[in-house]
Formats: sequence, structure tokens, C-alpha cells
Amino acid sequence: MATTYICAGLGIRQYASTSDASWLMLSLLAIVLSAAAITSTGMLGDMGIGVRGVVAGLAINLLLYGVAAGAHLVWVQPANPAEPYVTDAVPSDVRTLAETVQTISTRSQGDPSVMKVQVQRNAPPSLLWALRGQATVLVTENTGDEGVIITPEIAPPAARGNSGYVGSKFVVQSRSSLDSVRCNRNDTRLDCTPLARWFTFRKGDAPAQTRWVLWVRGDVANKASGVP
Repeated sequence: MATTYICAGLGIRQYASTSDASWLMLSLLAIVLSAAAITSTGMLGDMGIGVRGVVAGLAINLLLYGVAAGAHLVWVQPANPAEPYVTDAVPSDVRTLAETVQTISTRSQGDPSVMKVQVQRNAPPSLLWALRGQATVLVTENTGDEGVIITPEIAPPAARGNSGYVGSKFVVQSRSSLDSVRCNRNDTRLDCTPLARWFTFRKGDAPAQTRWVLWVRGDVANKASGVP
């Protein structure tokens, strides 16, 4: 019975990949075979055997699905906002931003954690958590004149003298809408490809991305790059 359910899942997976509705016949065949198995055992005098077989097969497949969903969420696509139970995904850019701050601190101050970093107050919690290794992180409403400032996409902060700031954008938050993950009627047929693709591959609409800017004051940037 478990094999029957696996065949049904294979039919849905192929339909999601190719948009060829004929693959759904494999799933339909699996349902028919399950019904036939229950009916045949009932005719032989014990309907309970067939029912227990269906329940056992369904339980095994639900277990496999849960393990696969957990593996996707933790290892395969942890930054995919279309994963179930994910509201705002944390892209790898957040870690890259934190590592960039450490590199600047090492090259300009000789230590990866002594650079004073100023972050605007409405920063995502994941960004603040990524910067936890820095000795001083100032969360303020308005930007000042620190060597490293992290803000939303705004005009460069004002700096003393002619230093100015050099900015680099990083994606710090990603969110995917599942509004299109449904069956749609096209002409005379029902197209459930978007739903099948999300169910099997966790693919939805292009995610909406939130970018923040890492501003490095000119004199700090020069020192970090080795310019006297």
C-alpha cells in the first residue's frame, strides 16, 4: 500500500515538473488500486485488513513527508521564504554582512570585534543577532558619525570633513506571497500546476526582498583597504 502512495506522489511530482496533466493518471491509478484492495479484502470476509493497510500506508507517507519537509526547512532551502512555517526568511546576505563588518574591523582595528557599529532602530532582529559578535552595537533612531553604519536604503549619512561614506547593499529579509499557489481555470481546464509546484518543490512567486546598506566611512574604508 505504501508503494501505491509513492506512485501517487510520483505522478504529482511529474505533473509539477512538466505541466503535463496525463501524469495525474498515475495518481488516479494509485487511488483506484487502493480502493480495489479494500474492496477485494472485504469480499474475502475481512474489510478491516484493507482499511488497516490504507491507514498504515498513509501513515508511512505522512512520516516521510514530515521528515522531508523538515530537511528542506533546515538543510536544503533554509532561506526559502516559500517554505511552510516561514514568514520572513533570513538570506545568506545577513551572514555575509556580519562577516564584512568583522573583516573591516580586523583590517582597520586589528581585531574582528572591536569596530563600533551603529544600526538604525527598525533593523530586523535577525540582523541584530548576526552582529552579536561585535563588542559595541549602537541601536539608534538617527544615524551619527560612526565608522560603520547600517541603515535601510536611504541617502548616505553625513560625515565629518570630506570622508563621506561608501555603501554596499545586502538583502536582510525575504518574504514570499502564496497568493498564486492555487488552481486556476485556463479556458476549459483547471490548471493546478502552481499548487503542485509549491507542494513538491516549494516554489511560489518571486520573493519580496528587503535591503539594508552597510555604510563605511571613507577614512575607515581606506584604512581597511590598505590605503594610507
